[in-house]
Order: sequence, then C-alpha cells, then structure tokens
Amino acid sequence: MGIRRDMMNVITLLEVCAKKDIKLWTLDGQLRYKSPVGALDDTLKQKIIEMKQEIIDFLEGENSTEISHRPAEKFQDFPLTDIQLAYLVGRNKGYQYGGVGCKVYAEFLTDIVDGERFTEAVKALVNRHEMLKAKIYKEGQQHIQETMTNCPVLIQDLTNLTASDQNSRMADVRKTLQFKQYEPSTDHLFDFVLCILNDKEGVLHFSLDMLIGDFVSIDILMNDLIAIYKGEKLEELTITFRDYICYKTEQSENTSYRQQYQKAKDYWMSRIDQLPAAPELPLEIRKEIVDEGAFSKIEYMIPSDAWQKIEEQAKKYRITTSMVILAAYGLVLQNWSRDKNFLMNVTTLSRPDAHPQLNSIV
Repeated sequence: MGIRRDMMNVITLLEVCAKKDIKLWTLDGQLRYKSPVGALDDTLKQKIIEMKQEIIDFLEGENSTEISHRPAEKFQDFPLTDIQLAYLVGRNKGYQYGGVGCKVYAEFLTDIVDGERFTEAVKALVNRHEMLKAKIYKEGQQHIQETMTNCPVLIQDLTNLTASDQNSRMADVRKTLQFKQYEPSTDHLFDFVLCILNDKEGVLHFSLDMLIGDFVSIDILMNDLIAIYKGEKLEELTITFRDYICYKTEQSENTSYRQQYQKAKDYWMSRIDQLPAAPELPLEIRKEIVDEGAFSKIEYMIPSDAWQKIEEQAKKYRITTSMVILAAYGLVLQNWSRDKNFLMNVTTLSRPDAHPQLNSIV
C-alpha cells in the first residue's frame, strides 16, 4: 500500500509549508491557513491556490481516517510489523544464539474432556481469528490462507492409563511442543493438544509462534476457545489484524504523523553517537543452545506480601511495577557488565484505543 501519485505533490507541498511553519487546515469545507510574516511568498501562494481542492480533499481525508473492514482484500498480502520483522530476523542462524523463533508454550488444567467438541471449537476459533491461518514470508509480507487443511489439534485419551503413564505421555507432548520450531512460510504456526485424564479433567497443551500473536492474544485465544466450547455466543468481530495494519499504513502517510516522525527521528539521530552500547557480559558459549536453540527458563516467585510492598512503593513514586522490575534487571546486568554504562532495549506492547475491538483480535 503506497501513496497515490496524485497525492505526492500535495504531500510535498504540505511539507514545504510545514518547514516554513505555515499551517493549513480545513473548516466547513474551506481551506484555512496561518503563516509567519514573509513565509508565504507569491510562488508558494500561487501553488496553494492551484492545488486548493486537492489539499482540501487530502486534509479532510486525513481527518476522517479510521479502521475499516476490507473483506475484498482479506487474502491479499500485507506488510509485517516492526516486531514481526525483528522476530523473523532473529531466526537467522547467522546471529549467535539466533536461529530460534520467538514462541510461547503453556499448559492449562481444564474441564474440557469432549475431544470431538473441542476439535470443532478449535476450527471455529481459527475461522474467528484469521491470523491463525497466516503465512509469513522473509520478503516482509504476510497473508491469510483462504482455507486451513489439517488443523493442528490433537486429542489424546489417557483415561485408561495409570497416573504414572499419563504423566509420561504428557511429558512426551511437552518435549515435542516446548521447543518446537515452526517454518513461517509453510507450517501452521500453532498447536493444540488435549490430554484427557478422566471424565472431569484434562490438560491442554498450547504452542504458538509469536509471529502471529502477542501475549494479549494468548488470553484472547484461550477465553474465546473456552466460550466456543461451552456454546456461548461471542460478539462478531468487525475488524481484523490486517485491517489494523492497513490503517497504520495510512496513518504513516498522514502529514501530521510524518512531521512528528521526522522530528523524533532527527532527535534520536542527533543522539545516536552518544548512546552507550549493549552491556558487555561474560558469556559461556553453550553448544546445545547454539546448535539446537534449547533455551531454559529460570523463575522466581515473589511472595504476595513482598509484591504488595513493591506496588505500594511504585505508586508512591508514580512509576509502574514493570519499571521497577526493569530497574532491578538493569542493576543485575550492571553487576556483571564490564562497562557499567550501557543501553537496554525492550519491546513494548501497543494496542492503541483506535477501535473498540482492537483488544479482541489476535
């Protein structure tokens, strides 16, 4: 999706005006302007007069931009987001500790024990959330398949096994899914495995490549899946992730956005040479991680009373608990880093308040 040729001259003209601090806007369908003394010369004024209607159309189009559903385009390619591109680059084995996709694996104790109904619920979930049918390409594009063959859902009935054998079978599932790596352009990028333990309990194993979903998406998928399984009626989704990306692309062509973006870019480019590098940490090169991508996770549970005190202190100093944890992490890194002055780069979750259903889609 690009800027139409007939809009390029308008954008160029508006950027010229912005550099001269000349403000253009519309009011009741009429073009208005405000200019510093001497900024609007005769040549520029004549150009604005010649392109008056095009400028009005463009500015009013910007003001009315909103997320709209585009069903006729739903199977057309659309661009990856910055974080999707970063995840894709990180799969390159050319990077040390690269070659590994960013994914999530989780297990849930559940009362879902009807395998056939669960399978149908997963299929309905796929139809509801189109990103589950997405294919991702290294050229920086993605698209939604029209149909999905061999939906990746597996039912294991373990009701006739001993507790020991059940645990052994579930351990096999865990081993398979926990470190499973997906091929973004050919594989289905998720798996559901339901292990039925008895007539009241089961364990749901879930694996998701985060190329197609963030952490919020996991809650959305689980909540919707349970609701569908129970026969509850969900609100119909009127937008998709593709619709949102198209909206963001159009917003990036907005004159105001482009000016803000350039201002921010100029600021950071002016500082980039003074910014410190990453922490210099003593690294143990572990062959099993480099060759197989077998990362392990270390966890520590903060007692609830200690966490409550952290929350109280964070509130007192008007900072988020996330910043408290990040600061603590930085102090630990500083303890091990050769250079005590370093830069930490973290991802952020962004679901803007641009549509009431943005927090309901994957």
